[in-house]
Amino acid sequence: MTLPRLLLLGALLVMPVVAVAQDQPKGQTISLKPATVSISVPAGEVTLQTLYFSNHTGSTRTFIVQRADYDFTSKDDKGIQFLDAGVTRDSIHGMLDVTPVTFELEDGETQEFLVRLRPSETTKPGQYRGALFIGEQVSHSDDASIDVVGRVGTIIGVTVTSGTGLTGSALDPVSAKPSAMMVAFITIIVLMFFGAGIAAARVKIQNANKLY
Repeated sequence: MTLPRLLLLGALLVMPVVAVAQDQPKGQTISLKPATVSISVPAGEVTLQTLYFSNHTGSTRTFIVQRADYDFTSKDDKGIQFLDAGVTRDSIHGMLDVTPVTFELEDGETQEFLVRLRPSETTKPGQYRGALFIGEQVSHSDDASIDVVGRVGTIIGVTVTSGTGLTGSALDPVSAKPSAMMVAFITIIVLMFFGAGIAAARVKIQNANKLY
């Protein structure tokens, strides 16, 4: 994913958040930085990214992290819609972990988030994308459900490259150590040929004795 496209997505992502902030008293805001992240990682390997969430709402509040996919609503990328995590073909949902998921944060404090991206060894090289949102978690009096309000988010673009693949003898049969099963198999083959050679030699000796 190119940087200009990521910047455009970051702007689109922030626009609705600003509208929410306008309904709150001046200075009461939350923020998540950076707004966009672009990462390259080989299949089967791990890369880490740190995000920073700040609470300036004037009080201690409970927040929750949510994942999402997104898609474009027009061919010129001027419109974007956010979807449930894992529904698009190029979703990063399966390779993304974030810690913590829910937390309390006092006014004026910043919470660091460690985002872990690990595409499996079978992930095809290519471009993948998704988003993380953080919003205030508001529980209802009956504890039957919760609402998430005033979300802020980060767009994440991931470029998966070819991984190292298999390791050990499959990668370098000359220098790698063979497995115990392979050693046993080779030993059996050698003994079979050795035994066949001895039998052939005995036959030759017997035939030679008959001539004399």
